[in-house]
Amino acid sequence: MDFINYSKNEVKLKVKEVDGFGAYFILENFIQDFYFERLVKDFHNIKKDWKKHCNLISNSNIGGGYDRVIGGDGAGIDKFNGVMNQSNYWKMFIKTMYSKEFKRYVFDIWEDTKYYEEICDKYNIKTMGCKISMQTRGYGWPIHQDGNRKVISFLLYLGKMGWTEDSKGGTDFYRVSETKVDWDKSEKSMDYQMRGGQFSHKKASLNKKHVDYLEKFESVEFKPNRLVGFIKTNTSYHSIPKRELPKGITRDCFQINVWNLKTKRG
Repeated sequence: MDFINYSKNEVKLKVKEVDGFGAYFILENFIQDFYFERLVKDFHNIKKDWKKHCNLISNSNIGGGYDRVIGGDGAGIDKFNGVMNQSNYWKMFIKTMYSKEFKRYVFDIWEDTKYYEEICDKYNIKTMGCKISMQTRGYGWPIHQDGNRKVISFLLYLGKMGWTEDSKGGTDFYRVSETKVDWDKSEKSMDYQMRGGQFSHKKASLNKKHVDYLEKFESVEFKPNRLVGFIKTNTSYHSIPKRELPKGITRDCFQINVWNLKTKRG
Protein backbone atom coordinates (compact mmCIF):
# COMPACT_ATOMS: atom_id res chain seq x y z
CA MET A 1 0.00 0.00 0.00
CA ASP A 2 3.02 2.28 -0.49
CA PHE A 3 1.29 4.34 -3.20
CA ILE A 4 -1.65 5.38 -0.94
CA ASN A 5 -1.29 8.86 0.53
CA TYR A 6 -3.43 8.34 3.64
CA SER A 7 -3.00 6.25 6.75
CA LYS A 8 -6.05 4.76 8.44
CA ASN A 9 -5.99 7.45 11.11
CA GLU A 10 -5.77 10.24 8.54
CA VAL A 11 -8.87 8.92 6.76
CA LYS A 12 -10.72 8.66 10.07
CA LEU A 13 -10.34 12.43 10.52
CA LYS A 14 -12.28 12.96 7.28
CA VAL A 15 -15.25 10.72 8.19
CA LYS A 16 -18.55 12.52 8.77
CA GLU A 17 -21.72 11.12 10.35
CA VAL A 18 -24.99 12.54 9.06
CA ASP A 19 -28.33 11.78 10.69
CA GLY A 20 -30.72 10.27 8.19
CA PHE A 21 -27.87 9.00 6.00
CA GLY A 22 -24.99 7.33 7.80
CA ALA A 23 -21.23 7.88 7.55
CA TYR A 24 -19.12 8.99 4.60
CA PHE A 25 -15.88 10.71 3.62
CA ILE A 26 -14.34 12.55 0.68
CA LEU A 27 -10.57 12.49 0.15
CA GLU A 28 -8.44 14.37 -2.37
CA ASN A 29 -5.32 12.88 -3.98
CA PHE A 30 -5.82 9.41 -2.57
CA ILE A 31 -2.98 7.93 -4.60
CA GLN A 32 0.50 9.39 -5.15
CA ASP A 33 0.48 11.65 -8.21
CA PHE A 34 2.97 9.73 -10.32
CA TYR A 35 1.27 6.41 -9.67
CA PHE A 36 -2.20 7.81 -10.35
CA GLU A 37 -1.07 9.41 -13.61
CA ARG A 38 0.28 6.04 -14.78
CA LEU A 39 -2.99 4.30 -13.88
CA VAL A 40 -4.97 6.86 -15.89
CA LYS A 41 -2.56 6.78 -18.84
CA ASP A 42 -2.51 2.98 -19.01
CA PHE A 43 -6.28 2.73 -18.62
CA HIS A 44 -6.80 5.16 -21.50
CA ASN A 45 -5.02 2.63 -23.72
CA ILE A 46 -6.73 -0.39 -22.14
CA LYS A 47 -10.24 0.96 -22.64
CA LYS A 48 -9.71 1.33 -26.37
CA ASP A 49 -10.44 -2.42 -26.37
CA TRP A 50 -13.04 -2.25 -23.60
CA LYS A 51 -15.24 -4.88 -25.26
CA LYS A 52 -12.49 -7.43 -24.70
CA HIS A 53 -12.55 -6.85 -20.94
CA CYS A 54 -16.18 -5.88 -20.30
CA ASN A 55 -18.31 -8.19 -18.10
CA LEU A 56 -21.54 -6.22 -18.13
CA ILE A 57 -23.27 -3.31 -19.86
CA SER A 58 -25.98 -1.60 -17.82
CA ASN A 59 -28.69 0.58 -19.38
CA SER A 60 -29.35 3.98 -17.84
CA ASN A 61 -32.54 4.43 -15.84
CA ILE A 62 -32.64 8.15 -16.68
CA GLY A 63 -30.90 9.49 -19.76
CA GLY A 64 -30.32 6.67 -22.22
CA GLY A 65 -26.61 6.13 -21.64
CA TYR A 66 -24.67 3.01 -20.69
CA ASP A 67 -22.35 1.78 -17.96
CA ARG A 68 -19.62 -0.52 -19.29
CA VAL A 69 -18.24 -2.61 -16.45
CA ILE A 70 -15.08 -4.63 -15.90
CA GLY A 71 -15.51 -6.86 -12.84
CA GLY A 72 -18.60 -5.95 -10.82
CA ASP A 73 -20.81 -7.32 -8.02
CA GLY A 74 -18.62 -9.67 -5.94
CA ALA A 75 -16.17 -10.27 -8.79
CA GLY A 76 -12.84 -11.79 -7.84
CA ILE A 77 -9.43 -10.63 -8.92
CA ASP A 78 -9.45 -13.03 -11.88
CA LYS A 79 -11.95 -10.75 -13.69
CA PHE A 80 -9.12 -8.24 -14.07
CA ASN A 81 -6.55 -10.59 -15.60
CA GLY A 82 -6.78 -8.86 -18.98
CA VAL A 83 -6.22 -5.43 -17.44
CA MET A 84 -3.37 -6.63 -15.21
CA ASN A 85 -1.65 -8.32 -18.15
CA GLN A 86 -1.47 -4.98 -19.97
CA SER A 87 -0.21 -2.78 -17.13
CA ASN A 88 2.12 -3.48 -14.23
CA TYR A 89 0.72 -0.43 -12.44
CA TRP A 90 -2.82 -1.79 -12.65
CA LYS A 91 -1.54 -5.20 -11.63
CA MET A 92 -0.01 -3.84 -8.43
CA PHE A 93 -3.02 -1.60 -7.75
CA ILE A 94 -5.65 -4.34 -8.13
CA LYS A 95 -3.63 -6.85 -6.11
CA THR A 96 -3.45 -4.25 -3.33
CA MET A 97 -7.19 -3.60 -3.48
CA TYR A 98 -7.86 -7.33 -2.96
CA SER A 99 -5.26 -7.75 -0.22
CA LYS A 100 -6.04 -8.61 3.41
CA GLU A 101 -4.21 -5.47 4.50
CA PHE A 102 -6.44 -3.20 2.42
CA LYS A 103 -9.59 -5.04 3.52
CA ARG A 104 -8.68 -4.31 7.14
CA TYR A 105 -8.02 -0.67 6.20
CA VAL A 106 -11.46 -0.44 4.53
CA PHE A 107 -13.17 -1.56 7.74
CA ASP A 108 -11.12 0.20 10.38
CA ILE A 109 -11.43 3.75 9.04
CA TRP A 110 -15.00 3.63 10.43
CA GLU A 111 -14.03 2.48 13.91
CA ASP A 112 -14.94 5.79 15.58
CA THR A 113 -18.49 5.75 14.18
CA LYS A 114 -21.58 4.15 15.71
CA TYR A 115 -21.78 1.80 12.70
CA TYR A 116 -18.44 0.05 13.20
CA GLU A 117 -19.59 -2.84 15.36
CA GLU A 118 -22.43 -3.64 12.98
CA ILE A 119 -20.36 -3.64 9.78
CA CYS A 120 -17.66 -5.77 11.40
CA ASP A 121 -20.15 -8.38 12.62
CA LYS A 122 -19.18 -11.75 11.17
CA TYR A 123 -16.19 -10.11 9.48
CA ASN A 124 -14.92 -13.34 7.96
CA ILE A 125 -17.98 -13.85 5.75
CA LYS A 126 -17.53 -10.49 4.05
CA THR A 127 -15.68 -10.29 0.75
CA MET A 128 -14.16 -7.58 -1.41
CA GLY A 129 -15.48 -7.01 -4.90
CA CYS A 130 -14.19 -4.40 -7.34
CA LYS A 131 -15.18 -3.00 -10.69
CA ILE A 132 -14.11 -0.44 -13.25
CA SER A 133 -17.06 1.59 -14.49
CA MET A 134 -17.06 3.46 -17.82
CA GLN A 135 -20.27 5.51 -18.05
CA THR A 136 -21.30 7.18 -21.30
CA ARG A 137 -23.17 10.41 -21.96
CA GLY A 138 -26.70 10.31 -20.55
CA TYR A 139 -26.13 7.52 -18.04
CA GLY A 140 -27.88 8.09 -14.73
CA TRP A 141 -29.61 6.22 -11.90
CA PRO A 142 -32.40 7.29 -9.49
CA ILE A 143 -32.08 7.65 -5.73
CA HIS A 144 -31.38 4.30 -4.05
CA GLN A 145 -29.63 2.86 -0.99
CA ASP A 146 -28.00 -0.24 -2.58
CA GLY A 147 -28.97 -3.86 -2.11
CA ASN A 148 -29.04 -5.92 1.06
CA ARG A 149 -25.65 -7.53 0.41
CA LYS A 150 -23.73 -4.25 0.22
CA VAL A 151 -21.80 -3.25 3.36
CA ILE A 152 -19.33 -0.54 2.28
CA SER A 153 -18.65 1.30 -1.00
CA PHE A 154 -15.62 3.26 -2.19
CA LEU A 155 -15.42 5.25 -5.43
CA LEU A 156 -12.05 6.29 -6.85
CA TYR A 157 -12.55 8.80 -9.66
CA LEU A 158 -10.10 8.29 -12.53
CA GLY A 159 -9.13 10.65 -15.37
CA LYS A 160 -11.01 13.36 -17.30
CA MET A 161 -9.42 13.02 -20.72
CA GLY A 162 -11.74 14.50 -23.34
CA TRP A 163 -13.96 16.27 -20.81
CA THR A 164 -15.10 19.87 -21.34
CA GLU A 165 -15.91 22.61 -18.82
CA ASP A 166 -19.58 21.57 -18.95
CA SER A 167 -18.93 17.85 -18.32
CA LYS A 168 -20.38 16.28 -15.17
CA GLY A 169 -20.01 12.85 -13.60
CA GLY A 170 -20.35 13.05 -9.84
CA THR A 171 -22.53 11.48 -7.13
CA ASP A 172 -25.32 12.99 -5.00
CA PHE A 173 -26.03 12.07 -1.36
CA TYR A 174 -29.43 12.45 0.33
CA ARG A 175 -30.58 12.29 3.93
CA VAL A 176 -34.01 11.49 5.34
CA SER A 177 -35.16 14.71 7.02
CA GLU A 178 -37.68 15.13 9.83
CA THR A 179 -39.99 17.31 7.76
CA LYS A 180 -41.27 17.12 4.18
CA VAL A 181 -39.05 18.55 1.48
CA ASP A 182 -40.46 20.48 -1.46
CA TRP A 183 -39.51 19.04 -4.83
CA ASP A 184 -40.79 19.32 -8.39
CA LYS A 185 -43.34 16.53 -8.87
CA SER A 186 -43.93 17.14 -12.60
CA GLU A 187 -43.07 13.95 -14.48
CA LYS A 188 -40.56 15.67 -16.76
CA SER A 189 -38.54 17.17 -13.92
CA MET A 190 -35.19 15.79 -12.78
CA ASP A 191 -36.51 15.73 -9.20
CA TYR A 192 -39.22 13.32 -10.32
CA GLN A 193 -36.79 11.18 -12.31
CA MET A 194 -34.33 11.04 -9.42
CA ARG A 195 -37.11 9.73 -7.17
CA GLY A 196 -38.15 7.20 -9.81
CA GLY A 197 -36.87 4.41 -7.61
CA GLN A 198 -40.05 4.71 -5.59
CA PHE A 199 -41.81 2.91 -8.46
CA SER A 200 -39.38 0.00 -8.55
CA HIS A 201 -39.89 -3.38 -6.89
CA LYS A 202 -36.16 -3.87 -6.45
CA LYS A 203 -34.91 -4.04 -2.87
CA ALA A 204 -32.22 -1.50 -3.73
CA SER A 205 -34.78 1.12 -4.71
CA LEU A 206 -36.15 4.14 -2.86
CA ASN A 207 -38.50 3.37 0.02
CA LYS A 208 -41.84 5.04 -0.74
CA LYS A 209 -42.29 6.31 2.81
CA HIS A 210 -39.03 8.30 2.47
CA VAL A 211 -39.77 9.95 -0.89
CA ASP A 212 -41.11 13.24 0.48
CA TYR A 213 -38.54 13.45 3.26
CA LEU A 214 -35.35 13.26 1.24
CA GLU A 215 -33.10 16.27 0.88
CA LYS A 216 -29.81 16.44 -0.96
CA PHE A 217 -27.00 17.33 1.43
CA GLU A 218 -23.91 16.67 -0.71
CA SER A 219 -23.18 16.84 -4.43
CA VAL A 220 -19.80 15.21 -4.92
CA GLU A 221 -18.10 16.62 -7.98
CA PHE A 222 -16.04 14.28 -10.16
CA LYS A 223 -12.37 15.12 -9.61
CA PRO A 224 -9.48 12.86 -10.64
CA ASN A 225 -7.89 10.97 -7.74
CA ARG A 226 -10.77 11.79 -5.40
CA LEU A 227 -11.91 8.91 -3.18
CA VAL A 228 -15.47 8.82 -1.84
CA GLY A 229 -16.53 6.20 0.72
CA PHE A 230 -19.73 5.45 2.60
CA ILE A 231 -21.39 2.76 4.69
CA LYS A 232 -24.57 1.13 3.41
CA THR A 233 -27.46 1.81 5.81
CA ASN A 234 -31.24 1.73 5.44
CA THR A 235 -31.09 5.45 4.65
CA SER A 236 -27.79 5.83 2.79
CA TYR A 237 -29.57 7.23 -0.25
CA HIS A 238 -27.50 8.36 -3.21
CA SER A 239 -28.00 8.85 -6.92
CA ILE A 240 -26.10 9.03 -10.20
CA PRO A 241 -27.07 12.30 -11.93
CA LYS A 242 -27.32 12.14 -15.70
CA ARG A 243 -23.83 12.20 -17.18
CA GLU A 244 -23.06 15.26 -19.27
CA LEU A 245 -20.16 14.30 -21.50
CA PRO A 246 -18.98 14.76 -25.10
CA LYS A 247 -19.93 11.96 -27.47
CA GLY A 248 -17.53 9.03 -27.20
CA ILE A 249 -16.13 10.15 -23.84
CA THR A 250 -16.72 8.20 -20.62
CA ARG A 251 -16.75 8.87 -16.90
CA ASP A 252 -14.27 6.34 -15.48
CA CYS A 253 -14.31 5.16 -11.88
CA PHE A 254 -12.76 2.32 -9.89
CA GLN A 255 -15.24 1.04 -7.31
CA ILE A 256 -14.43 -1.06 -4.24
CA ASN A 257 -17.31 -2.84 -2.49
CA VAL A 258 -17.61 -5.04 0.56
CA TRP A 259 -20.33 -7.68 0.34
CA ASN A 260 -22.02 -9.82 2.98
CA LEU A 261 -22.01 -13.32 1.53
CA LYS A 262 -24.82 -14.69 3.73
CA THR A 263 -27.40 -12.04 2.86
CA LYS A 264 -29.56 -12.53 -0.20
CA ARG A 265 -28.74 -10.26 -3.06
CA GLY A 266 -30.90 -7.13 -3.30
